[in-house]
Amino acid sequence: MTVPGRAGPIRARLYRTAGSVPGPGLVIAHGVSYRGIDEPRLVPFAREIARTGRVVLTPELADLTDYRITGSSVGVITDSIRWLSARPEVSRPKVGLLGLSFAGGLSLVVAEDPEAARYLEYVTSVGGHDDLERVLRFLVSDEPSETEWAELELTGQPHLCLVSPLVRHVEVTENASLRDEVALVDFVARIL
Repeated sequence: MTVPGRAGPIRARLYRTAGSVPGPGLVIAHGVSYRGIDEPRLVPFAREIARTGRVVLTPELADLTDYRITGSSVGVITDSIRWLSARPEVSRPKVGLLGLSFAGGLSLVVAEDPEAARYLEYVTSVGGHDDLERVLRFLVSDEPSETEWAELELTGQPHLCLVSPLVRHVEVTENASLRDEVALVDFVARIL
């Protein structure tokens, strides 16, 4: 499917349970990956969230699929939340936004835009990055810094840091087990 966007159509997928009544809306923004909305972990994750009664939209962030960091992804996310919030299958006038990996930071940028904030109930960042220079160094070299290795060892368990009533941040290490991922789906479903 495509979602209308100000810069052109946005490739996307809409997930909801068959025959369900209207439910809360959630936009899930993927991270940097050439597979985009076809990423094999994203598809079952979005389906599982939809099974909780939510209407889930995964828009393709084309620049991130091309490993390009530009401002257009912010516009795609904003257009996606605006579109989903107006859908008849969505039960509330505002929707949630879940940004994964690099899109976690982009989602926080979206939340700061007053126009986008009108359509947002909450924003959740999973694996968002707090240091753009470190992220770009990793994207170019594919090698984490020694500091990152130390952080990975220290953050072996999922944790929650409440930033504000609108913004929540959850971080899970890349070597998280399937059990950790299932626990994360359960956790996200409870806070949404």
